Amino acid sequence: MKTFILFVCVVAFLWVEASANCPPFDDPQGDETVPEGTKFDKKCVQYECKNGAYYGITCAESHCLGQTGSTEYNYSLSFPKCCPQPICP
Repeated sequence: MKTFILFVCVVAFLWVEASANCPPFDDPQGDETVPEGTKFDKKCVQYECKNGAYYGITCAESHCLGQTGSTEYNYSLSFPKCCPQPICP
């Protein structure tokens, strides 16, 4: 019986950890939490709350033959449209 209760406690703990909310992004000590699965952009990085932590996706690097440069980040657009693009002939 003790083994069964211990097993149930471990499973319950892991289940809570697997679907944990995240602390506020700009104030980790704040009271409000961010729900699991929430996605948002900040400075051309897309963040997602997963398993009680934030995971970020940033811009991929693009190149083309004869590239003469690349555009700047455009922070007024959402991810991935804000990412720099190659300037091709």
